[in-house]
Amino acid sequence: MKSIFKKIIPAILAVSMLASLTASAQDFPDMPDDWTRASLEKAVENGLLGGFDDGTIKPNNNITRAQMATIIVRSFGATKEADITKFTDMEPSAWFYKDFARAVQMKAFGGDQLNHLNPNNYITFQECFKVVSSVFGLIVIDDPRAGKVGLNNQDLTVLDKFSDGAEVADWAKPYVAAVVSNGYWEGIDGKLTPKAYITRAQFAVLMDNLVKTYITEPGTYSEFEDGNIMIKTENVTLENVTTDDYIIISDGVQETEEGINFKNCTVSGCLTTRGGGKNVNYQGFLQYLAVIGPELNINVKLSNLTGANGVIPCIMDKTSSWSYSFGE
Repeated sequence: MKSIFKKIIPAILAVSMLASLTASAQDFPDMPDDWTRASLEKAVENGLLGGFDDGTIKPNNNITRAQMATIIVRSFGATKEADITKFTDMEPSAWFYKDFARAVQMKAFGGDQLNHLNPNNYITFQECFKVVSSVFGLIVIDDPRAGKVGLNNQDLTVLDKFSDGAEVADWAKPYVAAVVSNGYWEGIDGKLTPKAYITRAQFAVLMDNLVKTYITEPGTYSEFEDGNIMIKTENVTLENVTTDDYIIISDGVQETEEGINFKNCTVSGCLTTRGGGKNVNYQGFLQYLAVIGPELNINVKLSNLTGANGVIPCIMDKTSSWSYSFGE
């Protein structure tokens, strides 16, 4: 999907991709000079990927489930932890223990039949696509109208354009198709390589396609790069924004008196709420509203709505509830 944003000088323009961090992409001697470089640089700048003790970024290393869990948690700012003591391969002293507990709470990961989370296992492309489809709400379980089609109704023909599309496991096909059909992954040399392990650089590209802008400071914003936007902090207002992409209120956003506000916005994509509590205020055109985090209680106040279709809501987690109210 492509977005067209109306240009206004924002009162505050503090987006994390512009923030200064301790480590910069230029600090790594093994930063590749290929199609993954720009996305790797953004991953470093946004705090999703860091270097190793030897000062390298190791772009071609396969990524483990623990590493992916950590990146997903960092991306969404998640802080709530699930009880993962039942998983017998998780040691509380492990560096990834808390982040994996948060990833399980997000329902990004679950255990296998042996009660293992397999944190040190490398993760394949198709397993990775299931994770991101779940946390970003690309697959709708309960309401096939809300943004994307349901799990059992996903158009799988998009896999046919890849020479190895038939190699995607049956359980993974809806998730891989969701990622591909939304333009978040184009394959490599005409292939999906679904059972191959994904590298750190390749995962950086995927995350860059999924989120173009992270908002990490309170303020009013009106101008963005094309692509999905993730709000990671409280007291944010989006004003005069037009997009057919996703706007995501992340897990780490707490309910505040000022809330998260949308003024004169046109979102024909999806407003996806994983946080924000009961004080999300929307004014303008909104096509789809998704509540996809676990154990949420979300209220969205809708006012001055335009458009004939109204808002199509969906709940993607049965442990969550949502409501909306109308105001002036």
